[in-house]
Amino acid sequence: MKKKTKKNLHVDTPTVSFKDYVNGSKEFEFIKMAKNGAKTLPFFKETWDFIERNLENDDRYINVLIPFMSYNLHLAMLEEDKKLREKYIWSIWYYLKLDEPLLICHFQKESEQLILEADQQIHQILEGDYSEFLELQKEEKYNNTVIK
Repeated sequence: MKKKTKKNLHVDTPTVSFKDYVNGSKEFEFIKMAKNGAKTLPFFKETWDFIERNLENDDRYINVLIPFMSYNLHLAMLEEDKKLREKYIWSIWYYLKLDEPLLICHFQKESEQLILEADQQIHQILEGDYSEFLELQKEEKYNNTVIK
């Protein structure tokens, strides 16, 4: 039997498709934010709670919700700190997903555009993280392989 060395060791790393990576990441982030809360822009949560609370009594508040979410998404994209920008974009996406049925019911065209824009930002974030994920996956597979 041939002795395994780093030179002749071949590691077959199952690759995760980008689509599966995106779906898994979205699910993971949504669950994490549902449990721990989302890192939002200053005053976002208070205003969102105010709009949500008043929306129960007055349907006209839906007219405020979409521009508010759009404004905050664009504001988050202007953040210079990459990590903060990504956290803010994820949090806007999270709150959009919470209100998605309501938004689509009342303002289908406007809400679809806003949700699409948030999803595009999430895809850009995940595209950058995907290559790092594959490298980490290869390293973990390599480190778990027994070299005899």
